[in-house]
Amino acid sequence: MIEHIVNIPPAILLLAGNGTRLAPLTNATNKNLLPIYDKPLVLQSLDFLEKSGIKKIIAVVKPSEADKFVKIIDTHKKANTEVYYAVQEKPLGTANGLLSAEKYLTENSFFSLWGDNVFEFNLSMSVSNPLNGLCRIHLTRVKNPQDFGVVEINREGKIIKILDKPKNPKSNLICTGFIGFKSEAIDTMKSITPNSRGEYDVMDTIRSAQGKNMLEYALIRGRWLDVGVSFDTLLKAAIIAKEKGLNK
Repeated sequence: MIEHIVNIPPAILLLAGNGTRLAPLTNATNKNLLPIYDKPLVLQSLDFLEKSGIKKIIAVVKPSEADKFVKIIDTHKKANTEVYYAVQEKPLGTANGLLSAEKYLTENSFFSLWGDNVFEFNLSMSVSNPLNGLCRIHLTRVKNPQDFGVVEINREGKIIKILDKPKNPKSNLICTGFIGFKSEAIDTMKSITPNSRGEYDVMDTIRSAQGKNMLEYALIRGRWLDVGVSFDTLLKAAIIAKEKGLNK
């Protein structure tokens, strides 16, 4: 009997954000070290990636915080999980963070996870499914789409627009912080120009893929939270973790 071997891509875990929306909590520590009920946020992210089947993780951290993350992640990761650490020297946006991990990427595709995203489930089915396009985004429906990147889909199921925090969104579908990329997307990231905040936003790579008809998507079910948005979402994530657990 011949076994079907699935090559699982690695994941880049972005942990170098400033977390200004959660100040003053983040004046004292990184937002990814804040507790989500019984464990810090970074361990919720680690659990999510491991339960999704990912066995190689590149954690992107600030220079001043590398030792903290090495200690906590290496202590709690599974024995067969490889973790590498890349330093993002300055907070120059998500694309810059992903490029900080480039030297550890030897595979033909990879996933990325925003460290402040919490999922009530894992995405093992998507992770084990090879990418066809340049990028794969994971969409969910929310009540406040104006706070996120809104995705508009036509009747044929094709993405027609991706808008960043529109005042009057025409869709309640938004892009979560778990994204798949073919390795060629790295070149696109290198060509991004900084936004008004001086940051290199990976959503520009997503839009570029959409414009070339090389963007695919998956709709996810179950609760998803961006805990970096507000204290309320931080509290909701803790309640979910206590009542039902996460990453099932």
